[in-house]
Amino acid sequence: MAGRGALLTEFSARLRDAPRSVPVVDRLLHAFLHVMGADGGAVTVATGRADRTVLAASDPVAERLEEVQAVVQQGPTVEAVRTGQVVAAPREQLVTTWPLLGEAVTPVPHLVCAYPMRPESVVIGAISVYSAERAEGLRGPDAGLFLAGAVAASILGRAGDDGTDTDTDTDSLSWSSRDRVDHATGMVVAQLRVAPADALTVLRMHAFAEGRPLAEVARAVVERTLDFTHRTEDGTP
Repeated sequence: MAGRGALLTEFSARLRDAPRSVPVVDRLLHAFLHVMGADGGAVTVATGRADRTVLAASDPVAERLEEVQAVVQQGPTVEAVRTGQVVAAPREQLVTTWPLLGEAVTPVPHLVCAYPMRPESVVIGAISVYSAERAEGLRGPDAGLFLAGAVAASILGRAGDDGTDTDTDTDSLSWSSRDRVDHATGMVVAQLRVAPADALTVLRMHAFAEGRPLAEVARAVVERTLDFTHRTEDGTP
């Protein structure tokens, strides 16, 4: 697997390319699919066996696959949430093991993978992806598992100011820390040319990846020891 830093750098660059007119979760999914090399996918949260919500789907195929799994309670996403493990299902398995799922879309995708979102020890959902006709370009399971956890941490607004992973966001930080996070968010907006929500997402994902408090990552940005600027081969931003 590529280093976590390299994965997040690539993810941040893809996040910058995502349409700003769509919700944050859709932009996160857009970046995830590009980094993983998938044709489509969905983000699903699950707080119980029957309580599932699709937060974002890239296309009708991904949406249909999640809808059927919610009804029959079978399939890669269901298994990933249940086991906390990455589930890879080639076309043959979709057709034979989960026939209703295999019949949901035509043609059946070549491969469907589901990566559990577990920013801590609890699985809160999964990101599923599919390759329509080939799987050679799909990144390895470790990369998908790591990025799914980082996305979940961003969605939940985790990485609190006290060094522990909590369900807090910037509203629960001290005023000085909030100012620092706001300042750092503005700097990342300028560095990456992204929306403020996406800039905060980048900060949260790096806090998760490095196991550091959000305020500490923000401090590094403000003090210019951490820079998210990405440049092209000709040296231009």
